[in-house]
Amino acid sequence: MELDRLVGIGYNISMRNKQMMAMLTACIFMWCAIAGSIMIGVGAMRVTRADTGNGPPWILDFKHVSTGLWHSLAITTDGRLFAWGGNAQGAIGDGTTANFRHTPVPIMEGTTFAKVSAGGHSLAITTDGRLFVWGPNTHGQIGVGTAHIPSPVHIMEGTTFAHISAGHSHSLVITTDGRLFAWGIGSNGQLGNGENGAEANTGTPVHIMPGTTFAKVSAGSTHSLGIATDGRLFAWGSAHLGRLGCGQTAAGQFRATPFHIMVGTTFSHVVASNNHSLGIATDGRLFAWGSNVFGQIGDGGTVGPGAMRSIPVHIMPGTMFSSISATGHGGTGPPSHSFGVTTDWRLFAWGANEHGQLGDGTTYDRHIPVHIMPGTLFTQSDSGASNSVGMTSDGRLFTWGGNNLGQLGDGTQIDRHTPTLIARPLNIQDLQNMIDQLRAQAQIDRAAIVALQKELEEFMLEMQEALRGQGDRITALENRMTVVENDLEELGEEIEKLQKAVEEIEDIQDRIYKMQGDIAGMNRQGLVDMIEDLEELLEDLQKEIDELDFLEDYDLNEIRAKIAALELALGDIDLDVNDEELRTQLQTILDEMLSDVLPVTMTVLTNRIATVETEIEQLLYELEDIIAEILENMSPPSPTPRTGLNSELILYLGVGVLAVGVLVMIVGTSVAVASGRKRSKS
Repeated sequence: MELDRLVGIGYNISMRNKQMMAMLTACIFMWCAIAGSIMIGVGAMRVTRADTGNGPPWILDFKHVSTGLWHSLAITTDGRLFAWGGNAQGAIGDGTTANFRHTPVPIMEGTTFAKVSAGGHSLAITTDGRLFVWGPNTHGQIGVGTAHIPSPVHIMEGTTFAHISAGHSHSLVITTDGRLFAWGIGSNGQLGNGENGAEANTGTPVHIMPGTTFAKVSAGSTHSLGIATDGRLFAWGSAHLGRLGCGQTAAGQFRATPFHIMVGTTFSHVVASNNHSLGIATDGRLFAWGSNVFGQIGDGGTVGPGAMRSIPVHIMPGTMFSSISATGHGGTGPPSHSFGVTTDWRLFAWGANEHGQLGDGTTYDRHIPVHIMPGTLFTQSDSGASNSVGMTSDGRLFTWGGNNLGQLGDGTQIDRHTPTLIARPLNIQDLQNMIDQLRAQAQIDRAAIVALQKELEEFMLEMQEALRGQGDRITALENRMTVVENDLEELGEEIEKLQKAVEEIEDIQDRIYKMQGDIAGMNRQGLVDMIEDLEELLEDLQKEIDELDFLEDYDLNEIRAKIAALELALGDIDLDVNDEELRTQLQTILDEMLSDVLPVTMTVLTNRIATVETEIEQLLYELEDIIAEILENMSPPSPTPRTGLNSELILYLGVGVLAVGVLVMIVGTSVAVASGRKRSKS
């Protein structure tokens, strides 16, 4: 019994040791597994994360863009507003009615904007919720009288706004408390105020559907769409071609008040085009309805005259969308096309493509969506009458399609069939090319310097954009470039005067050579007349010398003295002598001018021109030094040196710690098994 009790005690102690060893082994393994996994994760993350810096900055980074009938509006990330394209009746908003602007121009500098909408006219909301309007106003679409307004005007003061939409000739806006207002043309019931015909037009904002709050709204050409805050979709205006999605299609059919469509489905985005409509349900499904003449519905069905879908059809089932746009604001004329951005930021296009507005590199209409710029992440797109815009996730802005009015903003009037970058990197090469061209000229002239100054001014503006926010660095670069620009201005003016003086002296020289050629055959009267000609010539020469007074480093008195001596010699000519003696006296004066006065004057001019050209060359080198510094500032920063363990070492240590944990578990398990076998034998 005593032996059995001792064996039992030993067994219990052994079991406790086994349990303790198992627990210890498990703890060590868990600690090693956790620590090793963390270290592997951190190391791998640091190894795979590229230290590329921010890269060269873009001149303009955009956050919002809208394209109207012939013009576009875009807001930069810091809230500045830019516009370009057709400017009929002041749609651009720069205070002019110039035909077009083919590059972006700033609008209302000093004011920050949150949203814009370009239709036939323009609407914009500032960051503090104020509403500004401008452009064509034939039907009262500006909301202020009926006169066209080429500069932004604040309307509905005291009210703040959250959403806006500019149609072809009417406007829809939503206040921050969800109220919907409309004004402009209402002949087809597109205002939603219950009226139609010419009498429905109004230049005064009208509250639509009091008691219902709205979240989104879209003004097309003759119809309108709106989403209530509870997701219900409403349509009103012309039902022609099925654009309301209510089953009506006749030309004379319309709804003068908002009508709930697709009951039971809630929506997050909606677009009213000139003759069709798009909507995204809250679950990401895309629907389209209305005219399908050019395949703008996107379902691959019947196209051509009369083709339409009078009720919404689901487009690209299985694909979820986050943003849509379609040709709007164009009356019944322009062909229609559509865009959709998926939830994974892919851009799709379909419909009319006569001007390459789909961006697929062709001019063929597409009846089903085609992927545009695969590999590029888009957040937004919009469509004009024949052009398109797209904004990427990193703020780059691309445009493509028709460009007859500069609506692409790329500085040309050339159609583009593929997306063209508008927010481009700082262009240093153009300035460098201008410097090289100036340096290569056999003789630097004022025109070349003026061209360089113009390029330099444009470059400085772009540099301010590209290096904006770099504080003292950009200030120092600006100061250096301003000094160069001012010096170029002074030297350019001087070299222009010098080269003009050289031309005048050469003209005087030619006149003297002619006199020398004519003097031999002159009669008495001709010789007497030559005295008067020489007096006039010396007077002209004196005027040229007087205009060179800006040459402070040169003594012009010597030349003046020579001219005065010649004038005295001319005045002392004895007219009582015979023709041959008179001819000899005149020839002596001519020879003196050609051999002394004019060469000395030309030497002064050419020496100073050479000095000015040397100073200009020094300025060109200074410009190149500035360019080199800008390039250095724009380059992606080098990876910041890390202190402590580097990425690879962390990764290797993590693997090592995990391996130790596994080894401890194996050893611990082996010891425990061996102990169990030993006890069994006992």
